[in-house]
Amino acid sequence: MGNYLLKILKTDLEHQLLFTLFFDNLEFIPNYKSLNYDRLFFLIVKKHRVINHFFEKADLSKFPHDFTKKLKNARIKQKQNALKQLSILLEIKQILNKFDFIVLKGLPLSVQLYNNFAFRDSSDIDILIKPNDEKTIINLLIKNGFTKSHNQEHHFVLKKYNISIEVHRKLNEFLNTKSIEQKSFETKETV
Repeated sequence: MGNYLLKILKTDLEHQLLFTLFFDNLEFIPNYKSLNYDRLFFLIVKKHRVINHFFEKADLSKFPHDFTKKLKNARIKQKQNALKQLSILLEIKQILNKFDFIVLKGLPLSVQLYNNFAFRDSSDIDILIKPNDEKTIINLLIKNGFTKSHNQEHHFVLKKYNISIEVHRKLNEFLNTKSIEQKSFETKETV
C-alpha cells in the first residue's frame, strides 16, 4: 500500500473502519465512539457507494441505532433506484428491439459480479450504440418519453424518472476505441 494512503489512514478514523471491513490484511481497531457518523454515512452511501457491501461485512450492533436506521433507509432508496433503472432498461430494450446496443457497467455488471442486479450501486444507465444508429435511437427514445439533457463528445444524455441515460457513440472521448467497440458488438452477450 502506498505511503500516501498509509499517512491518510493514520488519522482518518472513518476510512480505517472501512479498510478494516474490506481488506483482510489491515487491522485497525475502530473506536466506534470517536467516529464521525455523518462523514461515515457520506463515505458509505455517496462517495464509495458500498452500502450493500457494508451491510454484508459490518457488525451493525456496534453502531448507534440512529446511524443504522439512516443506513437502512438509504439502502431502501438504493434498491428503489435499481428497480427504476431495471424498469427503464426493460423499456429501452422494448423501444430499441431492432437495434444493437450494449449496456455498460450498471445492473448487468452487478448481476455478473454478485448475482443480484441491485447489489452494486449505480447512479445512471450507460448504453453503447453503433454511431450510425445514433440519430434514430435518440429520436425513438425521445418519442417514447425520454427527455434530452445534454450532448457530450462521446455520449448523449437523456433522462427518465429522474435517472440519467447515457447513450454512448464510443467508449472514450480521448482514446481510439473503435476496434474495441466493433469487437464488443461481435461478441456481445445478453444478460
